Amino acid sequence: MKYITILITTVLLFLVGFGFGENIDNTGDNTTGQQHIVELPFLGDINLYALSIPVLTIIAGLLDGFNPCALFILLFLLSILLGSGDKKKVIILGSTFIIASGIAYLGILSFLLFTVQSIPQHLRGTFQIMVGVLGIIFGISSLIKAFTEKTGCSVMGEKRRKFFFDKIQKVIQQKSMILSIIGISLIAFIVNFLEMFCTVGIPITYVTILEAQGFGLITNILFLLGYVFFFLLDHFIIFGFAVATFSLIGISNKHKIWINILGGLLMLGLGITIIIKPELLMF
Repeated sequence: MKYITILITTVLLFLVGFGFGENIDNTGDNTTGQQHIVELPFLGDINLYALSIPVLTIIAGLLDGFNPCALFILLFLLSILLGSGDKKKVIILGSTFIIASGIAYLGILSFLLFTVQSIPQHLRGTFQIMVGVLGIIFGISSLIKAFTEKTGCSVMGEKRRKFFFDKIQKVIQQKSMILSIIGISLIAFIVNFLEMFCTVGIPITYVTILEAQGFGLITNILFLLGYVFFFLLDHFIIFGFAVATFSLIGISNKHKIWINILGGLLMLGLGITIIIKPELLMF
């Protein structure tokens, strides 16, 4: 099963990495040649180029979302809420944390995209190489962490974790639900800002590739929303299970290892692709 997972991931990396712009010429025109069209039974003609960015959005969002920093905070929050026996509080404050996390991460992605768009044209070639190198570095780092780090998030150590745990307990104990909602929202914003440094290579590489496609504002927003949805998918699953069963599910160390491996392979694939085939980003 492990070897099948690695094989599937490798194939996806090639589809995503090399599907961005096989037919992009030096003028930046994006043409979809016939070699991108494949005919599938029952589905008809499928444009692989058109699928490349959505597939990247799903894969990058999922891998970015399986991050122990925010998951630890969410699990701790839910464990306290479940212990109170108040299902209404579980639903309100649990959903508040997830929604606030989504808003925070959408803001972070939007800022990164705006930053990339603000880079002068004559510096974009250099920036592209820097992003590719960053992707390779984070890919190697993720693979190393998969076999060396056994617990939690490297960015959020014991002191920070204890700080957030204490704050969550105080926020939940507030008599006013409004104050609790505000407090949980602030904690979610701070946690997601810190969390970004765990997997910063993935969102930076993603927004760089997205910006290079030349999409309009609405299309960019839709892709960022899609990224955030898959980024929060594990949160939705954990929260939904907690509400439905009044118990918790978590991510084991074995799952964490495989997430780091898959994330590392993704970053390595994209980083190498960006460097050796610069036309794929349409600079």
